[in-house]
Amino acid sequence: MKTCLVCELARSKPSPIVFGDAHRERFRETLQPPSGTVIWLGAFSGAPDLFFTSDHPEFHGSIEGGPVTRLSQGFSGTLTVGKLLAQVLWLGDGFPATTNCSLTVRGDWTRQTVKIWPTSARQTYGPPEPLDDGRLAKFAERWMIGKGVSRSGSV
Repeated sequence: MKTCLVCELARSKPSPIVFGDAHRERFRETLQPPSGTVIWLGAFSGAPDLFFTSDHPEFHGSIEGGPVTRLSQGFSGTLTVGKLLAQVLWLGDGFPATTNCSLTVRGDWTRQTVKIWPTSARQTYGPPEPLDDGRLAKFAERWMIGKGVSRSGSV
């Protein structure tokens, strides 16, 4: 999470900054990700180089049966260090507070990652399949709907 907060400020491509000073200060004080954050870990079998990319997906949906509207602009960051793969998704400040939401994701990555945050009483560690260089870019862009085939998934 800390790496994503820092890398968002250090990115070379122009993009909006969605984590404000209050988010950074709260993380520094509590070491807890902002509300609406989901974190996955996985194994990486590609080149052991450092890799980081991030984007700012927009989330659309309907609240209580209303029309589909833009709910928030979030953040997704994907990082590999050696054999470690990590991805952080933040739903944004405007996303409705709910414990059960469904998002659209490109592809099925359940065999490559394990959700570690938010934590639950029951965790299963150790994804059965490592991710390789050939699929890393597609994994990093899985929240960018409109660029390919979509399916529904839960977070």
